[in-house]
Amino acid sequence: MAALAVGALVVPLTSAMSAPAAAPQARPCTAQWQLVPLPEQAPGVVEGQTVSAISPRDVRIAGTASTGSAWTMRWDGRAVTETAAPPQGPLRTIDGMRTSSSYASPDEGWLLLNYPTRLTGGIDTVAHWQNGRWTQTPTAVPDDPVADLEIDLLSVVSLAADDAWAVGTRSDADGFPLGLIEHWNGSEWTIVDHPESTARGTALHDVTAVSPTDIWAVGEVSPETGSWTDARPLVMHYDGTSWTTIPTPEVPKEQRPAQLRSVSVTDDGQVWAVGLRNAAEGVFGTPLIMRYDGSAWQQLPDPGVGTRINVVGVYAAAKDDAWVVATDGSPNALLHWDGTSWQRAEWPGPKLYRQRYIATDIDGTGPNDIWVSASVQRMDGAGEGLVPVTVTPQVAHLSCGKK
Repeated sequence: MAALAVGALVVPLTSAMSAPAAAPQARPCTAQWQLVPLPEQAPGVVEGQTVSAISPRDVRIAGTASTGSAWTMRWDGRAVTETAAPPQGPLRTIDGMRTSSSYASPDEGWLLLNYPTRLTGGIDTVAHWQNGRWTQTPTAVPDDPVADLEIDLLSVVSLAADDAWAVGTRSDADGFPLGLIEHWNGSEWTIVDHPESTARGTALHDVTAVSPTDIWAVGEVSPETGSWTDARPLVMHYDGTSWTTIPTPEVPKEQRPAQLRSVSVTDDGQVWAVGLRNAAEGVFGTPLIMRYDGSAWQQLPDPGVGTRINVVGVYAAAKDDAWVVATDGSPNALLHWDGTSWQRAEWPGPKLYRQRYIATDIDGTGPNDIWVSASVQRMDGAGEGLVPVTVTPQVAHLSCGKK
């Protein structure tokens, strides 16, 4: 009997008199985490890193060097290669820099190279990817710019060439943080009013979109005092017309401050929001993980990774299939929710002495195509004097192997 090879399957060829063969069933997928080889870079210090999955064969990775210049890479389904980097933005203090990216399509996207420092007049720039080239685009100018106003955009989501949103914080004249939302209309960024615009102690850390009329942002708010020590979770939603605050479960005073750092929405409308809360007085860094079904919030069990950690992000493929990334400098925690309990996956690759592994971002296109960006810090010194000598990028990929 002859056989026809189709990909990895072998399908028998029967005679014309034979009954049609049943369609072959797809092999079950056992997805595994693996490190993805990256182009070699010159030794140095890599600051912020971000990953944005457009499709299984188009994933963008970006970050910055210690000089303040950016670098970008692209996964094409086979390998990661370097790509054109955005032009150098205003050179500023790099300590604590963050990065965020989002693409509406392979030819339309945004990259935030965020430098949280005080800028006279509150003007910043973001990199716009359109039709194969990067341009630096100024962000919105506040209606009441004052000297040393701080603009701190933390996250961006791109929906179309004339529709993108960015969130973060800005400071008032007294230095208190205020939640900031900006919108791109195809020609300029403008500041958008929202219910927490004047609430002191407010910050928005992440934004994601299901559609132009279904956008979510998360962060924290301190409604009474404006003080960080009183912070509690903040969730906001845009319905295509206006932003509203979505009530969240009350966090007991002993568990404050509490904040949300990342948000992900499944295809069936389940909203996952993750962040951190106090474990005890003076001990910040216990995971806070919540899920919203459109009518009520459910706080999920503690995944048991301890305290004094940083919850980096969440990617949810379904109600019973979500990944949360947390890090404390030791090998990163890859936490999987299977609908019943948390399971911890091993961070791939070798774990070497005097190296710290810091996850920075997570994104995906489905349950078996998830990406996590990270950095590896080679440390030198002793005790509390340990400092990173070099910091190199690292990327982990959950997949079923080569397609």
